[in-house]
Amino acid sequence: MEITYKYQTVSLSTEDTQVSGFVNKATIVMIASTTVDGAEYDATASMELSFEYDEAQTLTPYSDLTEEQVVGWVIDGLGTEEVDKLKATAKGKIETKVNSIKPNQLPWS
Repeated sequence: MEITYKYQTVSLSTEDTQVSGFVNKATIVMIASTTVDGAEYDATASMELSFEYDEAQTLTPYSDLTEEQVVGWVIDGLGTEEVDKLKATAKGKIETKVNSIKPNQLPWS
């Protein structure tokens, strides 16, 4: 079963006390999906990461941020092992849906 994973940013929090528009927290949702026997199945997992301000950082102005950039921050910040765990959890949810007991048609129908 081939599963595709997409990521969507659902929220950004900013802190303006140190630097205007500094993103101090990002939340993204991983959407796992597959098609089995013509039926589509999906599952989601949320990922959230907080950031600390570092004066040595080169900051991208808030208005210039891209979703790809923010998703990259969260995935990099969590690390491969944690992201793989979330993928495994989403895959397990999909497998449960695919393999769930489906009601049988009554024999006299």
